[in-house]
Amino acid sequence: MSGYWKKGFVLTEFVVVLVTITILTTMVFVNLSGYRQKVSLEKQMEMLLSDLRWAQQLAKTDSTLVIVGFYGGNQQLYYYQIKYYGRKSLGEIVKYVELPQYICMANIILPNVEFQADGTIKKNGRLIMQQGDQSITLYYYQTGRMRLTN
Repeated sequence: MSGYWKKGFVLTEFVVVLVTITILTTMVFVNLSGYRQKVSLEKQMEMLLSDLRWAQQLAKTDSTLVIVGFYGGNQQLYYYQIKYYGRKSLGEIVKYVELPQYICMANIILPNVEFQADGTIKKNGRLIMQQGDQSITLYYYQTGRMRLTN
């Protein structure tokens, strides 16, 4: 009968293995959630940069003023909209984007990006998008150049 007990696991061994697997799984999920947040923040900022470049191209193509305005804060959702000032329109909104609740804009200097008819920007500025302790900064220059930094 003593040989029978040597073939299987003791309940304590099984519980130790189960607790170890639980701890490892928890560590993996905690690390993945931080990674997902970072990817989401980068995705939102890249989408914003893409929209700014589209607005710049729209201004160049139609030789008109295009303004990207940023709004929100104080417990509100942040959003931006692209306004087109063409020959027959006086500030027609051609795109409206709400940012997810967990992303906010910080230290907005010159909250409107104004693209002139030649694609240049009226004044230099920066936008900082934050999510938790992570942030990405978008710099834009009068020459029309835009760049992202972490």
